[in-house]
Amino acid sequence: IVLTICNVVEKTMSQQCPSERSISGWMLQRHIYKTMLADIGLHCLLSCSTDNRCQSFNFVMSSHTCEFSDRTKEATPEDFIRDTEDIISENVSNEVS
Repeated sequence: IVLTICNVVEKTMSQQCPSERSISGWMLQRHIYKTMLADIGLHCLLSCSTDNRCQSFNFVMSSHTCEFSDRTKEATPEDFIRDTEDIISENVSNEVS
């Protein structure tokens, strides 16, 4: 299931959304450098898009927590795992080659 948080940003804030891709039911483990509480994934997206270190984030729906990562699923596919409580979103504008 692909979830696009970006559409919510554009509709609620009348701003162009930062580039991102979201996948429900998956997370990236072992690369979290910061966490924060958030009511919705939109807050994670906005915080990640302004943080140069943030490459992706997990939004844990049950605890309303953002887990910011300095890697992406493409960079570390072995750490990309199924987790029904999470949504992973990559900040394409901050990706490092």
